[in-house]
This record gives sequence, structure tokens and C-alpha cells, in this order.
Amino acid sequence: MFKTITFFDAGFRNTLKPLTFTKPVSEIRAGIQTFREKWELIFDVKTSWDAHEYLKDKFPDRPEPETLYLYGGCLPTPELIVQIKALNPGDSIWYDDRLMALFGNPFEWLDFKNSGQTKGKRFLLDGEPHVLKYPYQLLGWNQNEIKADFKRLTANRKSAVVSDSVRFIGDQYDKEGNPQFFMEEGAVAEYITVNLKKGPVYIGKDAEVMEGSHLRGPVAICDHATINMGTRIYSSSTIGPWCKVGGELSNVIFTGYSNKGHEGFLGDSIIGEWCNIGADSNNSNLKNDYSEVKLWDYATQRFLKTGRQFCGLIMGDHTKCGINTMFNTGTVAGVAANVAVSGFPRNFVPSYTLTTAKGVEKVKLETVFQIAERVMSRRNITLTDIDKAILKAVFDETEQFRSRL
Repeated sequence: MFKTITFFDAGFRNTLKPLTFTKPVSEIRAGIQTFREKWELIFDVKTSWDAHEYLKDKFPDRPEPETLYLYGGCLPTPELIVQIKALNPGDSIWYDDRLMALFGNPFEWLDFKNSGQTKGKRFLLDGEPHVLKYPYQLLGWNQNEIKADFKRLTANRKSAVVSDSVRFIGDQYDKEGNPQFFMEEGAVAEYITVNLKKGPVYIGKDAEVMEGSHLRGPVAICDHATINMGTRIYSSSTIGPWCKVGGELSNVIFTGYSNKGHEGFLGDSIIGEWCNIGADSNNSNLKNDYSEVKLWDYATQRFLKTGRQFCGLIMGDHTKCGINTMFNTGTVAGVAANVAVSGFPRNFVPSYTLTTAKGVEKVKLETVFQIAERVMSRRNITLTDIDKAILKAVFDETEQFRSRL
């Protein structure tokens, strides 16, 4: 049995931007946990990364003799877990001619990176594959991932005490006696309604759901998150750690440390870290003609079909918008962008730009640092030199899109 897991990006880093500009694929959130956290919980082993060059200082590799090299965007389906447990040293798992997993040592991993070949037995990925290639796939997976994470996280555990003021629609326990509503220690929820008919609701450690809020499961409220008074959260929504949200949300994923504290609708959207969505801002998640939504793809540098009728906003880390912003269906906003315009911004908002009524202009890197320092200090987190180096690398990598302004 392997002793550690090293996550790699399997060539999907470009198609998963803007989410992967600032982090490896394994750090993307789906359901309650990130991909990495899921695998750590299942196998109870230490993890590291074979990350993109400018991410290595923040996400280091720690080579060990007996390591599972795993694509960070693989969901832990029952079939894949069984396959991985059956691997012998040198064996590998493949999907669409791409390596998904290799049980080996650092020398075998280096050989694969140089040759593209493995020496042991090769197996094809079993079952229905859940291999992340594009951000919008998460919107279709999040409902079931909340359920799967909920089951793993709450197995053989008791919820913290639930206030008598919480009103439930549906059963608090399934037919096997497993809870469908779970609060971690320190969580607070009073005078709210919780609909459990279609899935569970999870409230993380020290999170607060303020009075008058309505949750329709499956919903995940992660550690230290705050749900403001009167918030309506529909199924398939994840509010990541330290986020603060309000208004109306449906099938959204907040990665962490981001805010949408006021009224306004957000649907079928993925929001990175350290983002802020201004009061009364809204996004469209359905085109007026009900046609298939296209999204900007960084790999091909054009808009590609998603196969989805509902698809809203994909927002990279450190991006913000002012009050009353209107995001069109299928908008992709990069890293450290700022949108302050009364009309609709473009469906592709380049990184390190400011969009106003006057048009789109470039933002200086030093300005981004200053804003990030102020924002992160509110959570008692320091913008480190490593963080700055990552933001500088992303700034350089995305210059090609600003040069067209």
C-alpha cells in the first residue's frame, strides 16, 4: 500500500483556468471538500503536489519511495477507490490515453514524465469516469458530491445540538438511521428552515446561519462561513470556508474566503478565493433563447460549447465587482479583475483589469498587492512573498490578453 499521495494536473491546467491560475487542480472544491481533502480522508495519508513551476514554493513536492501519483481532478468514485487499492508497485490507471494514477517511486515518476510511458500493468479507469477537465463540470457534480462528502464526514458521528427553533421539511434521518442534517461543534443556526427532501444539509465548524434563512438540501456550509439574515440557498450549493453570503443562491460553489454579503441572485456559478460581489449584483444563468451556453476557454482562446443550458459566472481569485453589477450568461472573469460598470461587462473579463463605463483598462500589479493585503488582513491572513510571486507569475502569463485592450 502506498504511504503518500502526490497530486498532478494531467495536462488539464489550461482548460481549468481561471481556477488553476493560482492553485493546483487538487485544491478545487467540489461538494464539501476539495479534491485533495477527499482523498486524504479516504486513505489517511500525507499529500503533496507535482505543481506548475511557479506554484511549487506554495505547493511543494515531498518525494517518498511508495507514492500514489494521482491526477488531482479525479473524484473518488467507489470504482476508482477499489482500483487504486488493488494497484501493485509500478501499476497505473489510464483514461483517454492520459495517466490518472501511478503507484511508484520518484524515479518511476520521473521516467514517466520524460517518456510518457509506465512499466507496470496498465488498467483503464473503471465505472463512469469523473475526471475534471473544465470548470463547468463541477456544476453538474456538486449535488452528488455534497451527498458523498456528507456521508464520509458524518459516518459514526453525532451532530452538535440543534436549536429547537430550526424548522425541518423532510426527515432528519434516512431509513438506515443516518442523519441528514449535521452541525459541527461551534456552529450556530437559529430560526431557519431546512428542506431535506432532496438531500442533506451540512453546517461546518464555527459557521453561523442567521435567522430567517432558508436552506434546501443538498447544501454545504463550510467551516467559519456566515449566512446573513434572510438568505435563500437552493440545492447543490457550497459555501466555502470563511465565506459570507446573502441574497439568493442556486447551484453555486464558493471556494473560500469570498463574500456576497447582500441581496442579488447568483446561480450556476463558481467563485474563487478572496472575491467580493457587490450589493444587488446579479448574474444570468440561462440565455433568453434557452440555447446552449458557451464559455471562454483559455487553452484554445475562444468560446467553447459547454453542453449546459444553465451556466452562469466563473470567477478567478481576487476578482471583485461593484454594486448592481450584471453578469451575462456564461461569463468568465480572470484573476484580480475589478468590474465597476452599470451595464453588462464582456463575457470574458481579462485578469488584472478594471472595467468601468469608460471601458476596460489595465491594473498595476502593485495595486493588486495593496488590495489583497487589505482584504486578507481582515481574515488575519498575510499576503506572503510566495503569494506575491504567484500573482506576479499570473500577471505575466495573462499579459497577452491585456495587450489586446
